[in-house]
Parts: sequence; structure tokens; C-alpha cells
Amino acid sequence: MPTTEFAPVPLTSASGNGESTAPRSSSSASTSARLLPYAHPPATSSDVLEVLGVLLLVPRVVAAIATVLIAALMCSVAAVGLPTPPPAPLMPPPLGGWRRLVVKCAIGYGARILLFCLGFVRIRVKGEPLAPRTKAAAIVSNHQTFLDVCLWAYLAEAPVSVSAKENLGIPVMAGIMKAAQCVFVDRDDPNSAANATKQLTAVLTNDGFPKIVVYPEGNTSNGKQLTQFKLGAFLPLMPVQPAVITYHTFGKRVNASWVEPLGMPITVVALRLLCQPFHTMDVQLLPVVYPPTTAGSNVSTTDAAREFAALVRDKMASASNLPTTEHNYTDTSLMLRAARRGVHDPSVFCVEAGKVRTELGPRVGSHAGLVAAAKAFIDANGGEPLDADSLWSSLSSCEAGSGSGETTPLLDASDKSWGWWGGTRGLERVGLSSPEVALRAFDQTHDGKVTFREFLHGVASL
Repeated sequence: MPTTEFAPVPLTSASGNGESTAPRSSSSASTSARLLPYAHPPATSSDVLEVLGVLLLVPRVVAAIATVLIAALMCSVAAVGLPTPPPAPLMPPPLGGWRRLVVKCAIGYGARILLFCLGFVRIRVKGEPLAPRTKAAAIVSNHQTFLDVCLWAYLAEAPVSVSAKENLGIPVMAGIMKAAQCVFVDRDDPNSAANATKQLTAVLTNDGFPKIVVYPEGNTSNGKQLTQFKLGAFLPLMPVQPAVITYHTFGKRVNASWVEPLGMPITVVALRLLCQPFHTMDVQLLPVVYPPTTAGSNVSTTDAAREFAALVRDKMASASNLPTTEHNYTDTSLMLRAARRGVHDPSVFCVEAGKVRTELGPRVGSHAGLVAAAKAFIDANGGEPLDADSLWSSLSSCEAGSGSGETTPLLDASDKSWGWWGGTRGLERVGLSSPEVALRAFDQTHDGKVTFREFLHGVASL
């Protein structure tokens, strides 16, 4: 049988999580090769006890619950008599008259009271004034925590926002979000992003709607970097006003960010904030950014949106002195799956998914491709680095078209499922004739083990 020489795609970083990219406009920003946007130091019971202030906690909790319930009741009143919203990608007509006034008061003032209950006595707005809707209908913000939503609900007076579909499962809040006419995105549905883009376009082009706030990172992070931007908010190619939120908490052990799965549960984040005397948040509003001109050029809308998104992110990174990375929701999804499988260190699956896709292509680097690779890697050795036997078992047991065991197919790569190389025969065709030979080929750091990143680069070359 003829063979070809196997040569895995070289690693750009041997340190596990890939290198991050510093913003071009900020030479002082730097980051380590193992930057984890979705982690912060976990809380311990002693930390919580040290910040626990019962005198603050009880009245604040009572006031917060009362505020949310009153806001939900007002939003329910505003929704009385409204027709059933049309299915996506259609948007219901904008609220007007007394309905809009009730929703604006309930959500806008309710959000400010809720922030006050959580200790955010002072909100400092810096930079440019908030642009009128006629100049920039969209605000583009970084995303660290649920507090971001409260902040913009207050500053932008109950704007339309984009939210994950699973948030509809939050008791009471679902009615408030519907009254605010949120655009919901199902992150597990490949068609949801296209529907959301159409809904965003409908909101941006209809002055009857309030301003819209988008979080193009698509996920909360610890605020130490700006992760990869999704293109949905930029595809309409309309002006946007960027903004960067920074939190200054009272105690060093209190962190306002809400990240999964390497952070604290949202209830613990809220508890720790409630038990401190006060906090401050800074909001830096940047000048309106205009999209690139495509008239008379051969540039596609997608390419123009990608350029627009990069421009906005660079301006935000420069203004906040933050580095940028190509992490995205896929990294969080892989870590959540690993945690559910009992993997000791889920962070090894935080591989900077956007960068992996660029390096290795969509067959391995797409969301579903990475999910399939992670499942095979975990099945082989429980998520630990692979030795020769576990690597060989993982690769040789895959037959073409056998699939990965996941219900999600490879979304945009090819019609071949995981195992396209054809098991043992496919390995022999590229000269991988034994476990030892395969280990030497995949092990680019020559330490006798194959990490998940090395596994991805090796599989991409099959």
C-alpha cells in the first residue's frame, strides 16, 4: 500500500492555550501564553465568611427581590393585550405610547436600584456622550457579568439587547426580557445566528425601537482581555458606539465577573457583592465608529463586517489597554463538557478556538469538529495527556463515517464525520504503522505525551 509522509501542523504555541494577540494600537498591553478568559480565583468558605455582612445582606436582598418583582409586574401590565410575537427571524413591532413608558421606567429605574442593592453606589461615565439613535443605533460593549445588562438597562433606558436563549429559563426575568423585546440566540442552533442577524437589522433600521446593546464576545469573561467578536452586530454595516465597562470592587477577593466553568456560580458572585459596603463601575464611551465603504468594490458583506468588527475591537482594546485573543464560546463549551465528564483540569480544553479554526481549518476547527475531538480525547484517557497506547486506541478505532458519538454533526466542514481518515488503514497510508510511531509524530514537544492541542494538530493532518 502506498504511503505518504505524515507531517502534523506545527504548533504556534507549546504552552497549552495558545498565544493571545495584543492590540495593534496598544504596545503596553501584554498577556501570557496561558491566558484563561473564562476563569478567576475560586472562592473559599473562609473568603465568603470574611466579607459576610449580615446587616447589609438582609435589607439588600429584600430590596433587590422587591425591585425585580415590581419590575416584572409592570412589564406584565405593559404586555397586556399585545399579540403573540411572530416566530424568528421576524421582530414584533416596537412598543409605543404608554407601554414603552412603563417598560422604560420598570427596567431602567429598576436596574439602577438593583445595582445600588448590589453595592454599586457610584457609576462613572467617561469619554464621549451617549450618541443619539439617529447617529448610532447600536452600543457595542464588552461582557463580564450579568451586571453589564443592568448597567445598560439604566444608561440606555431599557434598550433592546441580545441574550442567550437559555436565559428564558430564569424565573421572573423571562417576562422582563420579553417586554424589552430582546433578541434571543440559541448557541447550539446553527440557524439561530442568521435569524438573530435579521432581527438585529430590523431593530437597527426601525427608529421606533430604542437603541440596541450588543455583546459581540458572545460570552462573559473575566475582563482581562477582549475575546473574539462575533459578526452578527456588524453585518448590517451601520455605525456603532463602542463602550468598555470596568469594575472596581471593594475587596480584592471580590470579583464581579461571572465565568464558567472555572469561576464562581452566579449566586456566589451576587452574595459576595451584596456583603461589601460599596463598589464602583466605570463606563468609557468611545466615539462612534463607521463601517468601511463597500460601494464600487468587490468586498463581500461578510468581509466588510469582519473588517468592521476588527476595527471596533482594536479601538476598544486600545482605549482600555487590554489585549485581544481569539477565544470564543466554543472554548467555554468544551470546558463545560469536560467538567461534566469529570475531567480533572477542564482548562486544557480552552485552546483559543478562533485561532485553532484559522490554523487547522473548519473540519477540525469548527465548533462541532472541536467537540468531536474533545470527546475522542476524553474517551481515550479521561482528559489526561495521551500515551502511545491511548493515542493509538483513539485513532485506530475511528472508521470513516462512524461519527463521534455526539448528536451534533460537523456543521460546516464536509460531509464526513469524525474518523474521516478511516481508522488503522488511514493511519498506515500516512506512515503511522504502530503506537510508537504515532506518538513520535503527534508529540511535538517530545515529552512522551500528547496534549489536546497536539492531538488537534495531528488529527488535522490525517
